[in-house]
Amino acid sequence: PLAQKFGVREEPSRLRHQSRSLFTHMIGVKPYEDTLPQGTHQNPSPWSEGTLHHLFEGGWMWVIPFDNHPLSTSPLCSVGINLDPRIHPVPEGLSPEEEFRAFIARFPDIAPQFEGAVATRDWVRTGRLQYSSKQTVGYRWCLTSHAAGFVDALFSRG
Repeated sequence: PLAQKFGVREEPSRLRHQSRSLFTHMIGVKPYEDTLPQGTHQNPSPWSEGTLHHLFEGGWMWVIPFDNHPLSTSPLCSVGINLDPRIHPVPEGLSPEEEFRAFIARFPDIAPQFEGAVATRDWVRTGRLQYSSKQTVGYRWCLTSHAAGFVDALFSRG
């Protein structure tokens, strides 16, 4: 990346926000609306027709079904959790999937959605996600968007 080539990546990042992530693609993730008592939420459309975010103390979770459209051809669902490592440090001895399962087990409205769901690729566990650059423009180069810095995927364009 240009930021590294030109030595402009800040280490550590000056950004105050801190998060780490666990994520994968899964099959067999149940539609969220199928795991709740009928009429729990009065949504104009099913939760599973869009990206679902759960917010909790020290983090947030995403569920992005790729099969939420009549013409969809992929059975996959992107699933991940972003956690503040100061509140939710990496537990010793747990794989990323074990950490994910243990974490969602604390939330009775979330855990049923993943009963029977299976990862289709290896789980990823990151370190701190935030990065920034001390300079974004130079002679014949410019860092834009995520090349310049990154705060959190919740604020990402995708």
